[in-house]
Amino acid sequence: MLPHPPVLRRPLAIWRGDSAADAAACRHPAVYPLRPDWFADAVAGRPLSATPLHRPAPFYRQILCSDPYWGQRFAQRARDPALSAEILRWSEDQRHVSGAAAAWFLMHRPRERLEPYLDLIRANPFYSYIALPHLHPRGLRVDASDAPTARWAFHFGRSVFAGDHRRYAARMQSDPAWHIEHLVAAGQPLEPLAGERLLAGFRERHADHPLLERALSAVRSLTPNPASPHPLRAGRSAETHALSALQREKNRTTWRPSPEQVTSPEFKRIVGLPRYTERGFPRGTILDSVEGEFAEIKSGQSALSATYQLRLQAFRAWAEARPLKIYTNRPLDPEFDRWRKPLGVAIEPLPP
Repeated sequence: MLPHPPVLRRPLAIWRGDSAADAAACRHPAVYPLRPDWFADAVAGRPLSATPLHRPAPFYRQILCSDPYWGQRFAQRARDPALSAEILRWSEDQRHVSGAAAAWFLMHRPRERLEPYLDLIRANPFYSYIALPHLHPRGLRVDASDAPTARWAFHFGRSVFAGDHRRYAARMQSDPAWHIEHLVAAGQPLEPLAGERLLAGFRERHADHPLLERALSAVRSLTPNPASPHPLRAGRSAETHALSALQREKNRTTWRPSPEQVTSPEFKRIVGLPRYTERGFPRGTILDSVEGEFAEIKSGQSALSATYQLRLQAFRAWAEARPLKIYTNRPLDPEFDRWRKPLGVAIEPLPP
């Protein structure tokens, strides 16, 4: 786990893979009300010139200035140093009345005293969380009382800078979706007895919650049938066995395309539209082995398709002029088979 994971704007695990209509239902204001930073991120996620403006451009610019984290993301993508300078001026002007401004100001003023601003920053959980890795060495401390909702209890509970993680448990468990997000992030299957207790607790505490059925389904998926191996464990076991048979070392280094690569015609041809992390970096991938030819291990029963991960790996192989070989026991999706052949992506059976 990262020492201070990036911010999730909404819990993902509880509806990951659902249809667009289902995802929209989960974003209904009755469930998770929209926040101003979501709007700023939506504006920052694409060039303003590509979006019909219903108000003068300075209106949107002011929104980005008043939410400096998202504003700076836009300034970097748009290569707009003037906006970065405006954001710094705004944070200096508003640092005594806005937690966002105070946090941004202090992050860029390493010699400034924190004490006059601490209460203001703690009152804004988003900027408390964003600033914590930067300001913790200088005296910023947070507690469960600084996490007003389950969303922030989940985030603070995963940061090494937030103290005893158990203090955030009660607040986090007040919302079934963020509770599920915590369980998924832990990466461990639930024991059957623990799963049954969770199911009973969810039914008791969240009987009227619109996401109850999704939460119950998620808990069941995290509780493996004792008669069958857990998919994650089975996949890791197959990967370990295959790499051993191939006499390869496991690669643990993430590769990311460069800014120049994601804007290239070849990237668009092989991968498609680039995807970004919550912090604005191009999404990366970890190949199972990079010794000599690239190797990726894929075990399971579902059809193997051209996921974003595999497309990234194929692009890296093309960019570095190295062969990519996928070892798998899964059937090939016909569209994936057509896509991989011109790129020279080879398919081999899992080694015995």
